[in-house]
Amino acid sequence: MPPLSVKQLEGEIPITELRVKNTVVTLTNKRVYQELLGTEKTEVKFIPLNRIDSLGLVTTQKLWLFIAGIIACLFGAGIDLVWFSRIGNEALFFTAPGIVMILAWLFTRRTGGVIYSTSGRMEIFIEVLDPNTITEFLDQVQVIMDTEKGG
Repeated sequence: MPPLSVKQLEGEIPITELRVKNTVVTLTNKRVYQELLGTEKTEVKFIPLNRIDSLGLVTTQKLWLFIAGIIACLFGAGIDLVWFSRIGNEALFFTAPGIVMILAWLFTRRTGGVIYSTSGRMEIFIEVLDPNTITEFLDQVQVIMDTEKGG
């Protein structure tokens, strides 16, 4: 159902809804709505289907954590091999923080979907944990767009 703050168009039918954290994205046969629910304010964006320019998947990550983690692990093992001709407990001084950085990198990876308007001024970003969820949603948007153009 479209957000209450936006007047529903004549003949507008809700197709599907995606709820992630404090975001609700609703696809109707006329528009895509994004409702950002905040503690102080609620923001609603919508893009008419005939004004959608492109859809896409976005993956964000903090790659520097991964690189620093690999360097720390290699540095720790290398120092131990050079100084002690073995890998021992001293390597943990560098490898343990390196492993923590690599794990932190894994937790910073996010997948989302983006819907851009033809003007380029409006975008709807949806962050999800499961990439299949956003792929299915964007596929539905594409199907409805194609149906509206054809019919």
